[in-house]
Amino acid sequence: MESPLKEKAVIDIRKTAQKHINIATDLLSAHAISGCDTVAGYFGIGKGTVIKMLNTGKSIRLLGDMTACMKEVVKEATKFVSACYEKPDTEDMSMTRQIIWAARVGKSGKAMPSLASIL
Repeated sequence: MESPLKEKAVIDIRKTAQKHINIATDLLSAHAISGCDTVAGYFGIGKGTVIKMLNTGKSIRLLGDMTACMKEVVKEATKFVSACYEKPDTEDMSMTRQIIWAARVGKSGKAMPSLASIL
């Protein structure tokens, strides 16, 4: 394809869709996790990081699925967020949060309150 206007890029939507067919069903969830107009994103996790994780086979398909079990949604999201931060998978978001916080501030995180205690 060639642009009729000089210096304008043309994007072939068919080729783009074919190239990203494996992650297409995750894109709405990816948009939400990396921040959008109505949802705050995670610190340090942008669109590029999320797409990179999707391309490595990580999934967040359950996020937004109204029929999915909430425990399974949280488990999948926790694994995905952990992968985005390049931290070991955990089953618990509080543990993931503690590991990430400790890595950023250089502390053990033992004095940090549990996310569950806040709720």
